[in-house]
Amino acid sequence: MNMQEMLRQANVAGSFAQCKMGIEREGQRATIKGQLAATDHPQRLGNRSYHPYIQTDFAETQLELITPVCTRTTDLIGWLELLHTSAQTAMAPDEVIWPISMPPALPKNETDIALAKLTDAHDVAYRKHLADVYGRRKQMVSGIHFNFEFDPALVKQLFDLQTNITDLPDFKTALYFKVTRNYLRYQWLITYLMGVSPTSESGYFTDQNRPAEPVRSLRNSSYGYTNGPDVHVSYAIWTIT
Repeated sequence: MNMQEMLRQANVAGSFAQCKMGIEREGQRATIKGQLAATDHPQRLGNRSYHPYIQTDFAETQLELITPVCTRTTDLIGWLELLHTSAQTAMAPDEVIWPISMPPALPKNETDIALAKLTDAHDVAYRKHLADVYGRRKQMVSGIHFNFEFDPALVKQLFDLQTNITDLPDFKTALYFKVTRNYLRYQWLITYLMGVSPTSESGYFTDQNRPAEPVRSLRNSSYGYTNGPDVHVSYAIWTIT
C-alpha cells in the first residue's frame, strides 16, 4: 500500500491539525549603517545559558530566536514576532536585527568577528572548530530552522495500515525520510522562488573566493553555508512506497 492510499483511508484532517512546529531564527545584530555590531550580547536579556527563547549561535552578534512548540501557525508566527520585539527592545538604540540571510558588512580582518562568548567549554570548542574548518565569514550566514513533528496518533494510524515495516520506530523513521526526499525533489524550485540572495555586503568575499558570475542564491550555493565535500548524506536508507 502506498502512502497516498494510506492517507486517503485514514481520517487525517484532525491529526494534521495536531502536528507540532517550532522555528529557530538566526539574525545578526547590525548598526543602522549596515555594519556588524561591535557590542556583546544584550545584558537586558539576562544569561543566555538559561534563556529558553533568545540565545546566540556561532558569533557573539548572531542572535537565535527560538519559539516554543506550537500546533497552529498563527501561534508560531505570533511567538516569533514577540521574540523579535523583545530582542530588539533589549538591544542598543542604534542596532537592528539584520533582516536577510547574508550578513551585514563584515570587518576586513576575519579574526575581528567575535565567536559567541559562552561559558561551556564544549560549546566554545565547537565554534572554534567551525571557524577553523569553514572560516568565520561563512558562519555569519544566517537562516531559519523549521522543526516539525507529526501527531503520534497519525503515525500510529498510518503504521497500522501497512505491513511492510513491522517496527513502529522504523516506520516513523521511514515516514520522515520520505517527507525529506519529497522536499529535496522540489528544493530547486523552493530555492529559486523563495531563497533569493544574489548579493553580499562588503567583507564577505575575498578576492580568492569571489564568484565570477551572478548567483541566484549565495546562501544556498557553495559560496554560502554548506557541508564540506567530504560530507555525504543519503536519504534513501528507509523507504515507503
